[in-house]
Amino acid sequence: MIYLTGDVHHAYRRNLEQRYSDKSEVQLALEYAVIAEKHGLKATLFCTGKTVEQEPDKMRELASRANVELGGHTYSAFESIPKEVKYLLGKIWGCSYGPRFIQERDISKTISAMKKIDVDISSWRTHAFSSNNVTQTLLADKGIMVLSDYINRKQTKPYKKNNLIHLPINTIVDHDSLLHAHVTEGSGPVGSQNNPGGLSAGEYLNILCAQVKEINEQKGDAVILCHPMCMHTLDGFDTFRLLCDYLSQYDSLFAREAIIHG
Repeated sequence: MIYLTGDVHHAYRRNLEQRYSDKSEVQLALEYAVIAEKHGLKATLFCTGKTVEQEPDKMRELASRANVELGGHTYSAFESIPKEVKYLLGKIWGCSYGPRFIQERDISKTISAMKKIDVDISSWRTHAFSSNNVTQTLLADKGIMVLSDYINRKQTKPYKKNNLIHLPINTIVDHDSLLHAHVTEGSGPVGSQNNPGGLSAGEYLNILCAQVKEINEQKGDAVILCHPMCMHTLDGFDTFRLLCDYLSQYDSLFAREAIIHG
């Protein structure tokens, strides 16, 4: 089983990758969805609330696709918060999402934005994975059922915590691993223990496909994070097409369809 997911952001000044594309992330998400559909795959796309404000018609088109689930990704991706303030928020509150009242307002605004295009979201991924127990409590109280906020290669199955089903990202993440857009050789350190940086498209694809195979052989569920913008700036979706061709051998689910294995 696989869960194919991606994150979609509105246009904002601090997003470096957007400078390498003449299309918006919503437009690219539509191309991403078409490619996934051609390979029989479902995709869950976690979108900021501001995408609806900026591109309501395109977001309606994206929401209308049978192979797409829209989830929440905060309202504005913390675009108005300076790095220094985010650092202090993290020190004081345990995450850069801030105190309870800020989180509650942001989650409510995101849910309300999606309702404007007749979407009732039930899945969520906090921008930059910046969530804590407060976030989880608020999400559950507001009707969110599934959270995909953690990178954990060892967790191969969904699990229940704080009244939410958690879908851990257990495969290599494109954004943190690939040489793409502004991330080039010598541009600075990228990646982590779970996501080695500086990979070519072929290296990344081989690692990801091997991880998906291993997880499924272990009777687990592979949760994949491929950003539409990242796949576009990498090579115009060529690697994503190859990935979807490989993933087509597995059953895919929306995040909202997450199954807790007994």
